[in-house]
Amino acid sequence: MGILAPLAAGGISYDPGNFDVSLLANAAFQKGEVVMCDIDSTSGRFVSCTAPSTASLGAVSSAICSDGVFGVVLEAVASGAQAKVRIRGTVKAVTQSTTNAAWAADSIFIVKTGVTYNGVSASVVELDQGAGTVSRKWVARGVESITSGMSTPQLRTLIFNGSEGFGRYGGTAS
Repeated sequence: MGILAPLAAGGISYDPGNFDVSLLANAAFQKGEVVMCDIDSTSGRFVSCTAPSTASLGAVSSAICSDGVFGVVLEAVASGAQAKVRIRGTVKAVTQSTTNAAWAADSIFIVKTGVTYNGVSASVVELDQGAGTVSRKWVARGVESITSGMSTPQLRTLIFNGSEGFGRYGGTAS
């Protein structure tokens, strides 16, 4: 059973319905870290998770934008162990705003790689979007308002959809 979370004035809502999978971790991951879910080309099933690559973040090639299926690790996991990963639903994810911007309860987020969290490089959800992030999939929406202190990554509750997303960042390329 999912919760209804308002996305805009006027009663529009989204029922996230949690979708969790158990995947082989190809590296050690922290609770709340964003991972890319690898699909077996023969069976079509999710089999493992890895750190997102630059190409998985929404690279445009020949006017086609492709990206990965992302998830959030629900508990810290060692490399080679089974990771419980939420692909869609309400989750606590490592979140930041590089510019320390405040955000509203319905703010939208993209995946960002190479962020230092608890002393190691991690992939997180990022509020700030600009040149270099054009066409990236919006993977999360906030459910709480934050007024400051977000330049340091921390766990926050979000509605996450690493499969379909919530649209794409249009922005400008320069």
